[in-house]
Amino acid sequence: MDTYRKDMKKVQNDRGTGLEESLRRQLKITREKRHLTREEVSEGLISAGELRRLEEGRVADFWLLRLLMGRLHILPSVNIFYLSERDNALANLESEIRCSLLLWNYEKAENQLKQFTELCDKWNRFQQMIFYRLDTALRVRLIRAGRSSRKEKDVKRLRRFMEENMAGFEERLLQHRLFSPEELALLSVYYDFTIENTAEKLKKLYFLIHYFRDEFSQEEKQYLFYADLILACAQCQYAMGEFQNCIRQCEKGLELTEYFHTCEATGELCELIADAKGELFAKEIVNAEERKPWAGDIFRCYMQADAVYDTFYFGYQDGYREKLREKAERWKTIMLE
Repeated sequence: MDTYRKDMKKVQNDRGTGLEESLRRQLKITREKRHLTREEVSEGLISAGELRRLEEGRVADFWLLRLLMGRLHILPSVNIFYLSERDNALANLESEIRCSLLLWNYEKAENQLKQFTELCDKWNRFQQMIFYRLDTALRVRLIRAGRSSRKEKDVKRLRRFMEENMAGFEERLLQHRLFSPEELALLSVYYDFTIENTAEKLKKLYFLIHYFRDEFSQEEKQYLFYADLILACAQCQYAMGEFQNCIRQCEKGLELTEYFHTCEATGELCELIADAKGELFAKEIVNAEERKPWAGDIFRCYMQADAVYDTFYFGYQDGYREKLREKAERWKTIMLE
């Protein structure tokens, strides 16, 4: 019996029924309160019969529970049910990897992902979903930073995983079937990484944004990945010359980061706003009286990005600071004319 099976046996022995009574009730009561069938909640994850047995107290996998709880809008908490030693280690690594990605500490993230892979049960597709989300997020960020390129073998590997483990997800999205925020986070980086055509990518990402707003309108500020999704969408809009829409998306993202009280994409969003406003300035501002206020606004956006980067971002010192401050200096010159 491998370590994972031993962990699950320990859960069963320690808990007897496998799930805390309160969580078991919560899953069923929330599902019924939302007028959802077991088939609707379990679609693409497990069978309706397995969900029924889980609601009745059968030992359950932590990673599956997180997805089910997300679909039912139950905010995740690792404290309400038992975590095996392996699950606890993986959950901690997941948080550490997210932090490393957030702060541009990509070498550390790569090492942490190797540890995650070693601990992962290759037969547990729910753990594998977390790995692919984190691994793809790293690849996307390395490409944005100009430190890597999109490799076809990686695209094929990711597509194969999605076909085998999330079959029919696009059709289910179009039909507004149930997805958890964690599944949407995986789809976000999947589209960002695998689609090269910017217009097509924007269409897919924008649909995810609308789905998330429709399904999680009361909870959108409680999921950190949403700011990253908005950033990816805004970057597409900028690339397509939709500068006003880009600015609006970034401002929405900044509202979220202010709520989180974290730097989740804050630096990137502030810099992108400044870039987009700079493009609008070149196209629209011809009146001399408007030049200085516009330039001052753009300069402040760059300086806000600089402050966040300098405070939090590990990789900011790797030549990026000079590039950003060079852009800011240009607008400071115009502002002081």
